[in-house]
Amino acid sequence: MDCDDGLCSSCLEDHKVNKASKKHQTIPQECEEHDQRLTCYCLDHYVTACAICVPEKHKQCTKIKPIDKLARHAKRSAELFEIERGIKELDKTVDELKNHRQRNIGTIKGQRKTISQEINYFRKHINKHLDKIESDLLKELEFKSEQNISEINILLAKLKERGAYIKSLGKTIHQLKESLSDVQVFLATKGFGEKLREEQEWVATLCTQNEAKESVLYNYPLIRN
Repeated sequence: MDCDDGLCSSCLEDHKVNKASKKHQTIPQECEEHDQRLTCYCLDHYVTACAICVPEKHKQCTKIKPIDKLARHAKRSAELFEIERGIKELDKTVDELKNHRQRNIGTIKGQRKTISQEINYFRKHINKHLDKIESDLLKELEFKSEQNISEINILLAKLKERGAYIKSLGKTIHQLKESLSDVQVFLATKGFGEKLREEQEWVATLCTQNEAKESVLYNYPLIRN
């Protein structure tokens, strides 16, 4: 319900708080500056005016019209019709935007679900790939370690054999010293000296070869990287 009666500022406030009329749509009909009834409308500035406003602010205006005259048939005016149509179109547009945004929420939720599933699948795929890499690395580690250990055991066997031979030379020399004459020991010494040089050369050569160097697994690129 709209109130057609003009209300002063005080009455307008009472009208707003009154239980019976607080929901009414009130339209100010009084000049806020002069507390006079709005009686004119300036078509040059498109503003309402009271009897005091006209001579003060609209002396040069040529299109001052009485509101009562302009308001005739206002309820059926083309301007009001266009406003109503504009309101309906705007209301429709707002509803469409709301519906579109609401559907957009559903779309986002659907996309979120799909992307989450893709991430989960990708994670499983990565885990599977990492499991394979881990398995391959462990197999390679096992192979390399066993290979190194095997090579070391071969070298240990050689060293054991050579060590036993060298010890036997020392034992033989000790026995010769106890049982042979100086001449015999002198002659035997030449032969033992040659054997000693052979063993020294073998050990010296061994020390320059890779098989005598310490084996470390982290030197293998597959393990290190």
